[in-house]
Amino acid sequence: MLMYKIKIGINGAISLHKEFGVSYFQLLRSLLSKNKTIAIQFKGLPFTISIYDRLIIGDSLLNAKKSGWKIADISNDLVLYENKQRGLKLYSSIDDHLFYIHIIDEVFVKEIYKANFDNKVVIDVGAYHGESAIYFVMKGAKRVIALEPDEDSYKLALMNIRENLSEKDLENKILLLKKALAPNKGVINFYKFPHSPVSNSIDPNNIETNDKIVTQVEAITLDDVIKIAGEERIGLLKLDCEGCEYLVLNSFSNFDIVDNIILEYHHGLQNLPSLLKARGFEVKIVKGDKNTGILKAYKK
Repeated sequence: MLMYKIKIGINGAISLHKEFGVSYFQLLRSLLSKNKTIAIQFKGLPFTISIYDRLIIGDSLLNAKKSGWKIADISNDLVLYENKQRGLKLYSSIDDHLFYIHIIDEVFVKEIYKANFDNKVVIDVGAYHGESAIYFVMKGAKRVIALEPDEDSYKLALMNIRENLSEKDLENKILLLKKALAPNKGVINFYKFPHSPVSNSIDPNNIETNDKIVTQVEAITLDDVIKIAGEERIGLLKLDCEGCEYLVLNSFSNFDIVDNIILEYHHGLQNLPSLLKARGFEVKIVKGDKNTGILKAYKK
């Protein structure tokens, strides 16, 4: 793990230096200071990168660039990421300080959601800006039911899906719901982080703590989502909901209909491995530590 972090740090520093002209002295000074952002320039425009994520962003930018991705434009509070080789264009909010390139790296380059869901239904919880839903359709999903409760992220997801998929695919293959996943349906509290939208969650104990805004959203249960899917087999249940994974899975019983689960855990593994093993899944931790990481579960 230490060597992995060192590699990311070196790659990230080199990438930020080459792409944005960030000097190594400036980067070192920001690492040692308490500043939350580091200033960069893009096409002559001032911009900032989160101090917490700067080396991860640099490393992901390097990986994504090797696979044909680039930052094509920044305007109207949006950042456009483009891959001409794949014919893909993805928009993200300027407020995420380029963290979206890390998500692109994970979804399209590292393919962290790779699983056997060909011609099956995928449930995408935490659709964010629609990138994973687009990936699932590209990789052969029969249908994707995607959930994104945040208004701004929902609008960006709809924009990205319309930008990258035909009207036929949009109509027949992706159902995007502006709802949160929870143990019970109804109106629930939703915690927004304007300067870190990727951290938005129904979890009051979210690992993000700064500048929290409490609002309310409509919630739906996993059983209800499966009913929407017509009780078909679920090739993949993807959960990236910043903490909802514990309550949702512990209140769910219809695991027989699910073939694969890939989730990001945010407060340690807790009972997730034992719960899933008891339901007939093999469990593997593919990335992370005792607090956060990615868990993959698949049927024996």
